[in-house]
Amino acid sequence: MNELKYAECILKIAETRNISRAAEALFITQPAMSRILHYVEKAVGFEIFDRKAQPLNPTARGTLYINFLSTIREMETEMKKQVSLLDDELPQILRVGMVPERGIGIYSKIFPELMQEENHIKFMIQNGYSKELETLFVNGKLDICILNGPIQNTIENQIVLDEEEILLVVGKKNTTLLSELAEQETAAGHVDLRKLKSIGMVVLNKGQRMRQVAENILRASQIQGRDIIEVYNLGTAVQLVATSRYASFIPVSALLKSSVREEICAFHLGSGNQTWELRLLYAKSSLKPIADTISEKYRKLCRGETSLITA
Repeated sequence: MNELKYAECILKIAETRNISRAAEALFITQPAMSRILHYVEKAVGFEIFDRKAQPLNPTARGTLYINFLSTIREMETEMKKQVSLLDDELPQILRVGMVPERGIGIYSKIFPELMQEENHIKFMIQNGYSKELETLFVNGKLDICILNGPIQNTIENQIVLDEEEILLVVGKKNTTLLSELAEQETAAGHVDLRKLKSIGMVVLNKGQRMRQVAENILRASQIQGRDIIEVYNLGTAVQLVATSRYASFIPVSALLKSSVREEICAFHLGSGNQTWELRLLYAKSSLKPIADTISEKYRKLCRGETSLITA
């Protein structure tokens, strides 16, 4: 029944009772609408409208055919509604991506509770760098993603879980750099990196968001000719800073968790403080209740555990 693809045209003619007005409503020409009507009538084997009457009236057979098309349209509308409801249902398996370091508390304390509360859902957890997780999420391979900012893609459904201040940290043994920083430190403990001649930096490996944040800060500060050491994680970065002439950009939580924090001096980066975001992305609106639950549990976890408190 190839003629059904023109059902909207026939129904519009029946509604307006005029070929020209129907054509105008559907943004096609009057000759084109006349050809469509002629084609459909030839396909079904009878006249749908009595051309002798103005405005147009359907013939007896045409009335049956128009009622048939109306029923088909109603069934199509209901089908789309049912499909939409299915799309909004929560999946039985929820694929969750999570960054390892900042996700430890979420994985070990929040998700066990969530699994008990949502026992009809199986959670599949995948760890990885933020860049990798974001790619998987954008490609539809993750339903929920907990990762470090900045986010590279435009994603509608997201919640900012945390915004940690990033500090410039220097080992107390690095007296030369500390002296230089002390000369231009404000009363609030802020430093302007643009006043530094040069600085050796410990940064995370490429591909990690904290590396990107560090490069953005250095670029904005116009620090050139810097000496770079790459490490795998923030804990190693803090330990290296404590025993060397290098500095690093470290979020507050990583400094608080470090066993060598007493050997470190930390400085704020001025009024335009840089932050390290932790974001939760969710693939569709039906997942928002679970996303909100994770967010609320995370806030309670931050309030209750010093290791996750941010300044």
